[in-house]
Amino acid sequence: MSDIVRDFVFNIDPLRPIFAKLVRAKQTFHVKKWELPEEKLTVGIPDAHLAVAELKKNLNFIGGGEFSDLIHAKEYGNGIFAYYIIRTEKHTEKEQVLFEGYMIQQTEKLGISLQSKYSMSRYLSDLGYKPFFQREIVLWSFMFNKTRVDVLDVAGFGAMIEISIPPTKIEAQRKADELSAISLLESLGIKKQEITPVDSITLQYYIMQQMAAQQQAQQQQKSEKELSPEDLELLKKLLSEMPSDNTGTTTKKKEKKNEDISDLLG
Repeated sequence: MSDIVRDFVFNIDPLRPIFAKLVRAKQTFHVKKWELPEEKLTVGIPDAHLAVAELKKNLNFIGGGEFSDLIHAKEYGNGIFAYYIIRTEKHTEKEQVLFEGYMIQQTEKLGISLQSKYSMSRYLSDLGYKPFFQREIVLWSFMFNKTRVDVLDVAGFGAMIEISIPPTKIEAQRKADELSAISLLESLGIKKQEITPVDSITLQYYIMQQMAAQQQAQQQQKSEKELSPEDLELLKKLLSEMPSDNTGTTTKKKEKKNEDISDLLG
């Protein structure tokens, strides 16, 4: 995206009244009875610090920090999750509870004060939320219009950008917010097809599951190639019994020994 187009996208607010007058006669808003829920867009990025530097040029930085997240999840089937995040600020050790329930279109309120992450974990277990995984993150948060942009650098995993598009009853507003979010990511050199319509927790979970499955398959292949001590002894025995060409042993017996060795080596 060129600088001219970028400046236009990020400075469009002062021009909105002018545009409204031009299209008011023809414009029709389709208002839904029920609110369109919050929408998430997440994408992996090579370097969090470079992305933050670019975003700071145009977006409003609203905060961040270093945190340890203990994530509890409740699955509602077909990959639908709701999460409670017990977040601890590393420097102050201040703890807070965050709820992520956009998939089930809920914004739950616990109505209790957080005493400790351990007592909270027991309480969440009673609600059906099981420990999911823990992550160490550095977080930078930005806002443009009513859309939140989070840059996360997850220790041992990688960096991501997560965009939270706010709920709305107006379809045209949702489409405009989605286009703005995609334009923002494209301005950072991200291709549209790289964007995943899911939150950062779910994306990380599925990637970790895929990596674990690949690692397990590799370990299984490796173990199949490795011989146990008993197999090594059997191999030595078969080799020692292998007839030479001048022993007069029949060809069939020799071929049988070769087949036994081949089976042992897999």
